[in-house]
Amino acid sequence: MNSREEAVPHREYWDEASRPLAGLVLLAPLLLIYEWHAAWQDSSAVITLRNGVDIWLRTQMGWLGFDHEWCVPALVLLTLAGRHILSCQDWNIRPSVIGGMVAEAALFAALLVILGQLIPWSSANIPQFPQEMDLLHSREALLLSENTVGNIAGKLATPVADAWPNPSPRLHWVTCLGAGIYEEFLFRLGLIPVLYGLVRMLGIPRVISLVIAIGGSSLLFAAAHYLQVDLDTGKISLLGTADYIIQHRDVWSAFSFRCLAGSLFGALLVFRGIGIAAGCHIGYDLFVGYWMG
Repeated sequence: MNSREEAVPHREYWDEASRPLAGLVLLAPLLLIYEWHAAWQDSSAVITLRNGVDIWLRTQMGWLGFDHEWCVPALVLLTLAGRHILSCQDWNIRPSVIGGMVAEAALFAALLVILGQLIPWSSANIPQFPQEMDLLHSREALLLSENTVGNIAGKLATPVADAWPNPSPRLHWVTCLGAGIYEEFLFRLGLIPVLYGLVRMLGIPRVISLVIAIGGSSLLFAAAHYLQVDLDTGKISLLGTADYIIQHRDVWSAFSFRCLAGSLFGALLVFRGIGIAAGCHIGYDLFVGYWMG
């Protein structure tokens, strides 16, 4: 067999792993495990399991009239299946591809951890979660405390529960599954195409538009960990969030690291697909929670 023929399987894996079907096959079991555990929790324990994006998606779906607990995971799975249908590709996938995706996601997760250790400004290496913030990973995302932030008028609220470590190791790894899948679904799979389309409407070249879309989604992803809520209206205050980040120098390092992580996840989505992007996110969260925690 010549070198050209030997290279074919590697090229096939590269293409096959980035397909929406591969992401669906990899993530569907993980999502079902997460939702199954959530379904068996009592009402007081569910809030310790679900992350902020999960809760936000359920709130929006409920506002639209889709308030069944399985509506949000169904939305994720149907979106992945729909993207595959629109690609007009076959429904065959080799089991070895899924194994390769797991290994590839773990490799990129390890790379992110190493970057966190090497880059001086990345929140003293692996970012620890300050007590007063982190809505996306908060164990009690709806518990708020009053704060006056910067020069923003009115009282603002910040999630107060410390997300790491979770009270139960079992609960923690399940939470990582939901966080990785739902955050990538919203901030990467949902937001990057929207930002890309908006920038392209301005006549900006494709490559630059893609960079702007990935960068914009990364900034929003990082900022979402510091969301401020206006207590008078009960709504998220974008100005309050920006002011909080600007005024609190102690969160700049963690914010910068999350921008870096978001950029990596975004690049993985574009070039390697949603399966590896979400898998990398899950792997990183698991590593931080168990080894570095």
